[in-house]
Amino acid sequence: MDISLIGNQIQKFRKALGLTQRELGAAIGVSTQAVSQWENGGAPDVSLLPAIADKLGVTVDALFGREGGEVRDINALVVAWLRSKPENERHSEMAKLVWRMSVYGLHPMDMPELGYMKNCEVEICGGRQIMKSLIATDGGYMLGVAAEDLSLMGIFPEPEEGYVRFFADNEEYRQLFALLAEPGALEILLYLCSHPESSFYTASSLSKSLDLPEDRIRELLERLSGICEVTKINLNVDEGEMCVWGAPNQGGIVPFLLYARLFANKVGGYFVNLGRPRPCLMRREDWKHEKK
Repeated sequence: MDISLIGNQIQKFRKALGLTQRELGAAIGVSTQAVSQWENGGAPDVSLLPAIADKLGVTVDALFGREGGEVRDINALVVAWLRSKPENERHSEMAKLVWRMSVYGLHPMDMPELGYMKNCEVEICGGRQIMKSLIATDGGYMLGVAAEDLSLMGIFPEPEEGYVRFFADNEEYRQLFALLAEPGALEILLYLCSHPESSFYTASSLSKSLDLPEDRIRELLERLSGICEVTKINLNVDEGEMCVWGAPNQGGIVPFLLYARLFANKVGGYFVNLGRPRPCLMRREDWKHEKK
């Protein structure tokens, strides 16, 4: 075998990664001069080959010039696969991929085949329920819907500090849910989020569109802007100051309402618990309220 082949391969892979000889040498514990010697006809000690291959992102076979020796970057493969799909199908295809990875990667291998349903809704207990899937593991949760007409997947790895560390105060949730329960509030939010993000409206125009009193519209808009993504802009016009309202950051409403419906489903779905204990979702400061 041509001993210089290994040096040539090292140089090729090093340059492809944009590494200097000094950086490669430092990563595997040798001098810059040693790397230079390899690339100029020498060869590294065989014990160094695994470390060199790992740093260069290839297999040891690749250092000997054998075909198929390069390590495939799974991230690059997924991106390339996704870009090969029509743009309007990419979200759905990604959800299906997450579903397959979550179900068959986390669940025991002898589980039955779980394919996508045609329709997500089924008739249960006299009402239409969405068939949700919840997989719980020591690492967190996966919650979603696996159907052709509605495909969504959410992955919730548990942070080191626990989920509750990132919850809002209970009072903030109460204010939000209480406001959305008032007639007109959810309708306003849905209307704003159903139009282009650059669209802003006066209380008068919203009153006509939603058939609600203008004063009531203005009151709800003021309160919504204080607790969710409704934006108020004051404009100076010839007639004086005018207020307009919009929802420029409106993407959160869709997952919020869909997951709210999944949570509200009392029955229907697929649940797997792979040894995960129930997390403590109460803060220590809330315990005293629970005891009363």
